[in-house]
Amino acid sequence: KCFQNVAITVHGVHMPDHFSFAKVKGCIREINFTRKYVIGGIIHEIKDIRTWVNPTMSAYVFCAWMHCIYANAFSLVPGYVVFFFVLQLMRTYAIYVVERVRQEGFAQPTFEEMLKA
Repeated sequence: KCFQNVAITVHGVHMPDHFSFAKVKGCIREINFTRKYVIGGIIHEIKDIRTWVNPTMSAYVFCAWMHCIYANAFSLVPGYVVFFFVLQLMRTYAIYVVERVRQEGFAQPTFEEMLKA
């Protein structure tokens, strides 16, 4: 029943057939794949921060950690975590949008194209 509710939530009530055991197994595989991918990405990012692969992010985490310890305030952690995610988004934007080499022929829409859309 639980997986049926998950499938209806994910895929909507307009699923083509009745809910079957094959769809339950498919949902379980999808959930497990997503869980492994997210946990693997988090572990990879932690290793990158520890080994200073990206010195900017590692320095940010180190300085934030030292500031929290110096101020003896755990209340600073949520702000640093949110800003860490903002920095990750900025880094991803710089890698995949600003660098023309990685766009693989796709260009961002211009202001005129956005107005005409």
